Amino acid sequence: MPKLIVFRPDYNQIPAEKWEEASKLLPPVDGVINKRGMGDRVLETTRLSDAINPEYSDSPTHCRPSPWIILDNDQCYVADIPGIQAFVEVVVYRLGYAPLPESENPWQPLEIEHKTNLSKLTAD
Repeated sequence: MPKLIVFRPDYNQIPAEKWEEASKLLPPVDGVINKRGMGDRVLETTRLSDAINPEYSDSPTHCRPSPWIILDNDQCYVADIPGIQAFVEVVVYRLGYAPLPESENPWQPLEIEHKTNLSKLTAD
């Protein structure tokens, strides 16, 4: 069963002009996040038009460390709140803001493995 990932901004560690952006931070749509710890950065992704794969046009093409940094190790809770029983646990990461200089943080090509559902294939 999946885990519910929650990013909790620590507004004492974030400039006021970034509060709205911080309130909208979401983990990856598929819920996949590697085990993270204090000092790790959340990855940000983008779609650069010259690198878009037409077969997967909504997929990101590049990534880099974002300005959002994990301030401490995750906190795990049992997912026993009504409405989230589909999850095994809730994992909370407290985030702060520490941007890297743009010149030291270039976008890198993102390697995405697109999985094929073999059950949909039929033999001729």
